[in-house]
Order: sequence, then C-alpha cells, then structure tokens
Amino acid sequence: MRPACGLGYLLARLCDTVADASRAPLSRRRAWLLELREALLHEGALPDLSPLLSCLDHPGERTLTERARDCLLALRASDGPEREPLREVLDSITRGQLLDLEFFANAAPGQPHHLPSEDALILYADAVAGCVGRFWTRIAWQSNPSFATEPLDRMMAWGTRFGQALQWINIVRDRHEDLPNGRGYLPDGEAPAVWLDRAEAGLRDGIRYTAALRGLRLRLATALPALLGAATIRELRAHANTFDTERIKISRNEASAIVRGAAWRIVCQRPLAAYFETLLQPKRTNSGGTGASKSRGTPVTG
Repeated sequence: MRPACGLGYLLARLCDTVADASRAPLSRRRAWLLELREALLHEGALPDLSPLLSCLDHPGERTLTERARDCLLALRASDGPEREPLREVLDSITRGQLLDLEFFANAAPGQPHHLPSEDALILYADAVAGCVGRFWTRIAWQSNPSFATEPLDRMMAWGTRFGQALQWINIVRDRHEDLPNGRGYLPDGEAPAVWLDRAEAGLRDGIRYTAALRGLRLRLATALPALLGAATIRELRAHANTFDTERIKISRNEASAIVRGAAWRIVCQRPLAAYFETLLQPKRTNSGGTGASKSRGTPVTG
C-alpha cells in the first residue's frame, strides 16, 4: 500500500499548498489549481508552480512545490491498479478545494460567509476527506482482497464516515483562524458541539474499521487518526468557551503516549474500543477535579 498512499498524500498536499497559499491572489490560486487538476486527471501540461514559491514560508511546502513535477510524473508512470483510485481521490479533493475557493471568494474579516446547510457541510467533508477513507480501503483491498474480516461495502461506508469525522474535527479546531477571515464552514447558527458529536460517531466507525483489519502495521496506521481525534475532541469540549479564539491541540507528549498505547494494544491483540473511550473522557487535574490543560502540540490531521 505504501507507494500508492504515499504518492496520493504528496499530490493531495501539493493541491492543499496551492489552495491555501493566502499570500497569492485568489484568481492565481484558482488558475494554478485548475492547471494541476488538468495535469492530474487528463495528463495536461505540467504547470509551472515556481511563482508560488515566493508565497510560501513553510520549508516542507517549498520543497514539495519544487518537486511538483516529479510527483506528477510519478503518477503518470504508475500503470498498476492503483492509478484509477489515485485519480478518483484527487478528482474529489480538487473539486472540493475549487468549491471552497469559489464559495469564500468574497469572504472578508468581520463579514463571515457560512456554508448554507448541513447537507452542504456533509458534501464538502466527503469531497475532501470522506473520499480518502474510500481510497484507503480500495488500495488495501487491491493489495490484499482479504485485508479485512468485514465485507468491502461495509468497510467503504465506515471509511467514508471516518474521513468525514476527521474533517469536522479540523473545522471546529480551526475556527479561531477561519472565522476572523470570513470563512464559516459550519452553517450559520449551528453549534460546534453538534459536529463534535457527529465526529465522535464517525470516529467510532473508524475504530470498528480498525478492528476488522488484518495486519499489525495497517491496523496501527488506521487506528492513530481515530485515537488522536478522540483526544482532540476531548480538548475542544474542555475549551468550548475559547476554541473560537485560540488554537486547541493535544500535547506532543500525549500524542507520543497515544502512539505507544495503540502499538502496545495492537501487538498484544487488545481491543482499542475501551482505549478510545478513555481518551474521550475529561482529564483529571492534580486537585482531583476534571479539566484539561491548554496544551500546545499535534493537530489531528494536516
């Protein structure tokens, strides 16, 4: 699975880099993204992204943009069964990104635009994240048709809801940045707590998905986003009065502890469901009460 998933991640991250380069004019970002989409899906001309470099500060994004041609050529060189699901997931992701750019084109500080409905948010989360759950499932199945103990259609449904859940967590977590810039991903008047509840349900499907997998590495790689997501939901709920104005993340120490805890349970064939429920529970303070520290650390997803 690793080559296909690695290439898919790099290409999706490249598209993210273009769409999120806020120092570049919106019209230019949209044009670059359309050129990228044409190159990805229809083998159009390889776009020249060198002007984008002056708009990027993150060294990883700069390196990825400099190597964009190599990533695109790697996709064109792939001729195995992974090529179709790669193009399908990139089709969905870039479509969602273009809709994002168009919908929020006139967003401005103090004048937030909100997605119009619950259905619109569900469709958006599916376009940019639910599709990743389906992609992961297809690549795993193509690598090994007996990759799971559950039927493929059930794994696809669980994977879709798992991906959507991670996107809803990110949307709530990033409100402190999005709202001041006029980007309201939750429909106007919708309570963030409702979407955290939905995300929790989707993460439970992720735990069910993980439990059905064969193979220790595959199970660990799939479990970690669900477990990190559970801890992030806990922190967001604990800071419900402040996450609109400050970034809430779990600490790096806790993230490392979750990796170790997941690995130990998987190797020892212990169920992850109880661990998942523990991570959702409020932390206890030194005084014996409940609460959570305003830790700085690792987000759920990039």
